[in-house]
Amino acid sequence: MKLVQTEQGKRQVMAEGTLEEIVQWLKDNPDETDWAHAEDPEIEIPDFSDIETVRDLQLELDKVDLTWWTLTIE
Repeated sequence: MKLVQTEQGKRQVMAEGTLEEIVQWLKDNPDETDWAHAEDPEIEIPDFSDIETVRDLQLELDKVDLTWWTLTIE
């Protein structure tokens, strides 16, 4: 499983591993998602505390989907 950042069409793998490893990476690197909220307080900060499935994780990541910048699971 991979956590992929897409920024203005350019894709970069941010983390690879199991669901648990990717969730831990996101918890250890809050700046990767929290910056969006800092720029626009109406954007909700993702909560990675109760992630049990890939779908749970993607729903949290979708909170910071800015169309020109996204994090997705592959």
